[in-house]
Amino acid sequence: MGRKLLETVVSVAAFFAIWTVMRDGCFERTEDVDAIELVATTGNPSPSSKEIVSWFRTLDRDQPFTITDIGRDHVGGRFLSALKDPRALARRFNDFCPDIVRQGTQSVRNLEIELRESQYLYCWWD
Repeated sequence: MGRKLLETVVSVAAFFAIWTVMRDGCFERTEDVDAIELVATTGNPSPSSKEIVSWFRTLDRDQPFTITDIGRDHVGGRFLSALKDPRALARRFNDFCPDIVRQGTQSVRNLEIELRESQYLYCWWD
């Protein structure tokens, strides 16, 4: 089996194993973030998995959320309560994952609106 195919198979297998565990409730919500390291989510090459985990742990303390989508280059989830400060949160996301604005919402203001209305978070690095 070629290396690239093997990496894809391992990635897909890891995703489904983690997804199954999360779906079945075997992870505590506070352990959702640990799945980032298991999947080896990175920012190609920055931020590292450890930096992403640290950033999301801090976010979870300030604005609790649960992870609903995860892959090698992205993390998605939903917030568990109304956002405390959507404007500050949008700036924070833009600083950590600028692709959200550059390739997505086109402005931090639009990101603020999107976060407030959807209660959904999504970061990707490519």
